Amino acid sequence: MNYRNVNFLTVFVIVLMSLSCGKNQSSLKKGKFVNEEVTIERSDNQITLAGTLSLPKGKGPHPGILMLTGSGGHTRDQIISGLPMFEVIGNFLAENEYAVLRVDDRGEGLSTGPKVRESSTKDRAEDTQAALMYLHKRPEIDSSKIILLGHSEGTHTAAMVATASEEVIGVIMLSPWAISGSELWVWQQGTILREEGEFTEEKIESIENELLKMVSHIGSE
Repeated sequence: MNYRNVNFLTVFVIVLMSLSCGKNQSSLKKGKFVNEEVTIERSDNQITLAGTLSLPKGKGPHPGILMLTGSGGHTRDQIISGLPMFEVIGNFLAENEYAVLRVDDRGEGLSTGPKVRESSTKDRAEDTQAALMYLHKRPEIDSSKIILLGHSEGTHTAAMVATASEEVIGVIMLSPWAISGSELWVWQQGTILREEGEFTEEKIESIENELLKMVSHIGSE
C-alpha cells in the first residue's frame, strides 16, 4: 500500500459519530449527497454485484470508501439487530465529502452468484477487487485516495486486498478478529448451536473441542 494524504482520524471519528446516532438519522443533512444504484459485472465468472454509490454534491473528485460486510451473507446495508449499520455509516461519511460504495454480497439482495456461505475467502477478495476497480473508473472519485472499511470478517478481506493492491491507501477495521481464524470458526459454530438450543452446554463444549482438534490437524498438514 502506498499511503497518501488522507486524514484517517477524521474518517474514524465520523464512523464513531454515525454509530452513536443508532437508528435516529434525523440529523442527516438532506441534499448533501446523492445515492446512485450501480451494478458491477464480474465477467470472469458471470457474477453481478449490485450496490449503492453515495456521491457528495460538492466539488470533486472525492476520496472513496468501499465498505465490506462481515460473515454470513448481507445486503449492502448490513442490518444487524434491526440497525442498517452500513447505511448509517455510509450516509455520515457521504455527508462529510467521502464517496461511499456498499454492495450486496454475492447471492444476496440484487447481486447474483453463489451465496457467501458457499464461497471461499478468495472469492470474497475477488469480489472486493472488482468493486475497487469500479471505483477507480468513476471520474467523481479520487483514485489515489481510496480506503477499505471492513466489519468483522470484512476486516480480514480488506487486509487481504489492501496487502496485494497499490490502489488502496488504508484500511479501517470495525470489530476485527483478535483470535486465529480457526478459533473464530469454532466459536461461531458453538454460538450457532447454543442459539438453536438442541444440545446441552456439555455436548456443545465437546463438539467445540473436537472441531478445534480437526482444524488444528488440517492446519498442521
